Amino acid sequence: MGKAKVKIVGEMVEIPSLDLSKLTTDCHGVEYVSEENLTVCTDVARGHTMVDIFDLYHDAGKKVKRIWVIGGRLSPKLGTPEIVIKQ
Repeated sequence: MGKAKVKIVGEMVEIPSLDLSKLTTDCHGVEYVSEENLTVCTDVARGHTMVDIFDLYHDAGKKVKRIWVIGGRLSPKLGTPEIVIKQ
């Protein structure tokens, strides 16, 4: 049930280089350990609650280190988040 509520917006991104004006307020950063090469990866996921996001990653077998609100500026009702790198 939680999987339907969560959408992965971007995989393996660098959060400080993102343009936050293009992300919605329900976007979260997800830091996890990749099982393939044991590196720390960061994704941008869109979800209403952090629990739903955690469940999606946990069910996929990924070890979640932290989840936090990124601070997007668009309303989730009015826009769709985009991954845009700052110029």
